[in-house]
Amino acid sequence: MLERLRTILAPRRLEPAEPGGLPWSDLYPDRPARLLAQRSYTPIRSIAAATGSQLLAAANPSRRSLTIVNDSTADLYIALGPVASLAGFTVHLGPAQTAVLEDPDVYQGDVAGVWSAAAGAARITEVSA
Repeated sequence: MLERLRTILAPRRLEPAEPGGLPWSDLYPDRPARLLAQRSYTPIRSIAAATGSQLLAAANPSRRSLTIVNDSTADLYIALGPVASLAGFTVHLGPAQTAVLEDPDVYQGDVAGVWSAAAGAARITEVSA
């Protein structure tokens, strides 16, 4: 009986799933691994500045975050929708400013932008499930 009790109470040796890591089930026994979402990162896109509306990111129902960096000397006006204008926009970015849309309320539709002058570009990074 004493030997059985020692076996039950003995610390369990955890085998790493890969070098430097532990299996998910040992780290979080109450969270099933099947609920984990794999993320995919698109390559950084560059959209040239223009004084007419440009589509910065097409609609993506699996979008988890969207980062837009105004790498321009002009102001960038961003609309959560297919068309942006200097009078109809959602976010205004000055030169070298960044906008981040992320979980839990990330917008998954088209995102458009327009600049006050055609100089520079926007750098776009999108993360999807």
